[in-house]
This record gives sequence, structure tokens and C-alpha cells, in this order.
Amino acid sequence: MDLQDTERLQSDGVLGERELVELAIKGDRAAFTALYDLHVSQVYRHVHYRVYSPAEAEDITQETFIKAWKAIERFRITGAPFVAWLLTIAHNLILDYYKAVRRAALLWEAAQEEFLTSAGQSPEASILDNVPMSLAQKNSTEVLITSTTTGCG
Repeated sequence: MDLQDTERLQSDGVLGERELVELAIKGDRAAFTALYDLHVSQVYRHVHYRVYSPAEAEDITQETFIKAWKAIERFRITGAPFVAWLLTIAHNLILDYYKAVRRAALLWEAAQEEFLTSAGQSPEASILDNVPMSLAQKNSTEVLITSTTTGCG
């Protein structure tokens, strides 16, 4: 069955969500596309409400449907709406998103603290410690001139 057939049968009321799910489980891309069309806005709203960023919500929504397509053969029809499974996938991706955000924030804080407390050196000295010696010698005059003219030294 191709996409036009699936869309036509769905719009005519011949195919309900259950039938689309059954076809998608068998690998019918058109049926999965129809399920996507039915549920993408609800999944997006659910995600956007929780992450606030439209770009992140779009990414998580996209990843939700990619994961669903990859796992569709493991989906079991239980009487619960298909969208409940999609929202569970989205929820887990939202949790992963916030774990990554938190991890990045902790790393950023640690890097800032390390930078500020690195052996009591000024930020300029800390930077010069990480520059190859030949480059540091070559640019030391520029650094001195820049710090003097900007009031940093």
C-alpha cells in the first residue's frame, strides 16, 4: 500500500489508528507517515511545554518519531492509544535532554572555577601557560601592548 492509498483510506474513515499501527508494525512506511501526521502536533506541544525552546522541541519531536519508527516492530497493541507510546518516548528524551544540560552546566562551572583558581595566576598568565613557548614569545609584545592599551595591565 502506498502513501496515497493509506491517506485516502484514512480520510475515508476506512483505516483507523489501530489499522495504521498494525500496518506500520509490518513495515508500511505510508501507515507510519499517517501516524506521524496524526500525532506530530500533540507530541511537539507536549515537548515544547517542557523544554520551552522551539528548536529543542523540534529536535526532540523528530528524535521521538525516529526512535518510534526504529522500534515499531516491538510495539504491542494493548488498547492504549498509540500516542501514549510516543509521549513515553518523548518523555524519556526530555529527561535525557535535561541530564545533558545539567552535565554541561556542571562542566562549565568546574571549568570556570579551575580557571579562576589556577595557582593564583591572572587570566592572561593562565592563557600564556597553555600557549606553545615560541608563540608566547612572539606574541608577548602584542599581549603587553593590548593589556596596556585596554587598561588590563
